[in-house]
Amino acid sequence: MRKLHSALILFVALLSPAGGSARAADPLALLPAETAVVIRVGSVDKLAGNLKEALSSLGPVANPAVAGVDRAFNEMLAINADPAAIDRTQPAYVAAVVLGGPDAAVRIVKTADENKLRRAVAQAAADETLAAEKAANGFEKISKNGKDWYFARRDDWVMYTRREDVVKLLVANAAAEASLAPVFAGQAAELADEGDAAVLVNVARLIEVFGDKLDEQRDKLRRQIDNLPKEILGDNSAIDPRATKKIYADLAELAINAVYDAQWFAGRVNFSNAGVSVAGLIGIKGETATNDLLQDNPPVAFETLGLLPGGLPLCYAYSAYPAALADWRRDWLRLAYGADTDITKKLLAAYEAYLAAAPGATVGGLALPSGVDASMVTTLLTQAEDAEKLRGSLAVSEPLSNRQDSTLYSASVELTPDAETYQGRAVDLMTTSFKFKDVADPGQAIGQKLLEKLFGGDFLQTRMTTLEGLLVQAGGNDAKYLRQTVDAMQSGEKVLALDEAFAITRDQLPEKANVLAFLNLPRLLIDVISLLKAIPPLDAGLAQAPINLGVQPAASYAGISLATGPQTLRLDAYVPLTQAQGILRIFGQ
Repeated sequence: MRKLHSALILFVALLSPAGGSARAADPLALLPAETAVVIRVGSVDKLAGNLKEALSSLGPVANPAVAGVDRAFNEMLAINADPAAIDRTQPAYVAAVVLGGPDAAVRIVKTADENKLRRAVAQAAADETLAAEKAANGFEKISKNGKDWYFARRDDWVMYTRREDVVKLLVANAAAEASLAPVFAGQAAELADEGDAAVLVNVARLIEVFGDKLDEQRDKLRRQIDNLPKEILGDNSAIDPRATKKIYADLAELAINAVYDAQWFAGRVNFSNAGVSVAGLIGIKGETATNDLLQDNPPVAFETLGLLPGGLPLCYAYSAYPAALADWRRDWLRLAYGADTDITKKLLAAYEAYLAAAPGATVGGLALPSGVDASMVTTLLTQAEDAEKLRGSLAVSEPLSNRQDSTLYSASVELTPDAETYQGRAVDLMTTSFKFKDVADPGQAIGQKLLEKLFGGDFLQTRMTTLEGLLVQAGGNDAKYLRQTVDAMQSGEKVLALDEAFAITRDQLPEKANVLAFLNLPRLLIDVISLLKAIPPLDAGLAQAPINLGVQPAASYAGISLATGPQTLRLDAYVPLTQAQGILRIFGQ
């Protein structure tokens, strides 16, 4: 009979709704839905060890930071008096239940000895007995050195906070069973669990709290755009200033609406002796314009990325969905150049040809000038169902849309169709010129000199041709750059895909994305400083800086990607530690 009774109790327990201890097993379920921010540490020991290892690889310059790692975590968890008071192999949480600084936070940890934890937090002696005063719903209050702390155990977890108003919110949450857990259910919680450290931000809650200030900033931004000076709007240029203002205004509205449509953010970071990996995920409300935009722009694989020439210090890729912006672009062209002018008709016709060519993903790369008479080198590969039609549309639109003559500068693009041939394919030649008007002005004089260094003279040439399903553009004042690009693509040699440093970073990022960028930061830094050192008066200041441009840091790439998903926008980044090591070598560290 006793066995039957026990079996019935077990059966009823299995059928009962999850609650009590099952609910409390998730620390997020212990927090009220109004909680603004949660920091999660997967394991204090693991995170501290990984972070120390990563910092130590940077050499003696990082020694102070290494020494401060443990102290920082102990301060965050308020256990400076005894770091062993918690189980450092288990997760730990710090949550901003009430906005108002560290005192408004609640910590959630695991410990084998709660009394030891209480003494560490209250900074009491190891053998000191702390008197506890009963508080609501299992909380106990202890006082020491003029400070109050509230503690409560929830299954394997111990919660502690300094503020009584925080306790009241925690108690109310337990009674109402309206916790934070559903806010971050699914992808957000999974992402946080993957990190050495993670942060969860209740964006919807922050908008509730700071909504008035956000509205003020939105109105302020709108007024600033309305009052933009004529120099920025391009007064006296070929483009109507109202069209420039429209770009700023529409981009601002898009960004503002995206903020209001966001629900939550989850981010995580992982450290290793090879590099730092970061990921962030923004949750977007359904049935919003922002979510519609995300769904209309799915991520792609960028198969042509590896066909870029190897050795470019900056490489990027982005997906193109021109049909989604077609109406906006047509309206903008009519506003910019006049509703019924000849140039508008030509640009609209070129744009229709562009749409008919069905352009797809674009990948590109850039290298700064590496010699006295050299120019910067650019490469652009654009997929299209009809690459020749795409080439023809750009041959019309590029010269027309890049002709500017403002009070500050003049710019133009001249195009010679079929100026050259290579491997039996016609090559168009575009020549870009840009000049500041008042070179007596110190700022414009520096800008003009910088452009001349980038262009390798008064202009920059770009050559354009097509391969099957691909438009190829190569910038640089020599035909060899286009030829080298085409040859490398056809032979599969000297291309980015063969670069081991690139491959290491590429493997750390998602296969599909909407935007990708890869930067060899040490190489770019050397090239930028070398460029600026050739421009007076910048050369005088840089000559005194402790910079060693003769170093040859190992090739490496930092990578970043942005990808859309169902009601989400995801950011991933990876930075190999060789990047930081290379930069430190440049500055003599």
